[in-house]
Amino acid sequence: MDKVFNRWTLIIIAFIGIVLTVMWFLRGSIVKTEIRAWVSPREVELGYPIRFIDSTSNATDVLWEFGNGDSSKERNGVYLFPQTGKYQVRLRVNNSVEKHFIVTVKESNRPSGYQPIKIIAPQTAIQNEYISFFADG
Repeated sequence: MDKVFNRWTLIIIAFIGIVLTVMWFLRGSIVKTEIRAWVSPREVELGYPIRFIDSTSNATDVLWEFGNGDSSKERNGVYLFPQTGKYQVRLRVNNSVEKHFIVTVKESNRPSGYQPIKIIAPQTAIQNEYISFFADG
């Protein structure tokens, strides 16, 4: 009982040290980056853009590939496909993990000469004020 460190205490301390060292070396392979990204809408008419958003934690290098040779290094943005078809949009984060999205671009089924309805309204308003909205189209 005179010794501060007996043989079992040293063995336990050495074992804890080895376990901590192994965990430190394996930390990169155990903790994987989870990609948090969205592409919307997944089905779009020709002439209308999609919106892509990446909110992955600790993302330093982001590359969006749109399946037709075009790419973007922005984390968020909009993209307009030039022709109809099915495209595989790929997001690569930190050059190690990736996520895929399928976007379908179809022909517009709106008649030629179609113009969307335009809402006419004031730019600003005051609380409890009555506002008039008008539609044009």
